[in-house]
Amino acid sequence: MPDIRNDETVEAIAQAYTSNGHNKTQALISAGYDPVNADSGKGQRVYGNQRLIDAIAKIEAKTAEKGDYSRQGQLDKLEDIAEHILTSPAARVSAIRAQNSMLGYDQEKAPNEEAEQLRRKRITDEELAIAAQQANDRVEVLSGQVKLKTG
Repeated sequence: MPDIRNDETVEAIAQAYTSNGHNKTQALISAGYDPVNADSGKGQRVYGNQRLIDAIAKIEAKTAEKGDYSRQGQLDKLEDIAEHILTSPAARVSAIRAQNSMLGYDQEKAPNEEAEQLRRKRITDEELAIAAQQANDRVEVLSGQVKLKTG
């Protein structure tokens, strides 16, 4: 397993992170971390390591110097196209989609009423009632209204 104390590991994570659109989990996997550990809180804590923070900042600074290309710069350009430049509607939609992609907003992750309705049609009324009761039980436990029994 990679070790964050190793300079090569730090560099590998920083390179992967800056080249994949700032996806922390995928960067850790690319650097050799186990996918389960990479997606866990333990894996994500490596991003608090000052050496890694510095390595990422160094790479992003070099990238910005080379071609004035940075994530924020690209987002600003896309925002300008989407909101201010009078172009075709298709170009505006394309700019907005690219901007959403850079920000990590995917349609699959957004609330989708149609998909929710299809899911509800697939489950029985009994299953729906059980799910509602379980949700209420969780709310009560989390709000401290009900104490969990310990053995």
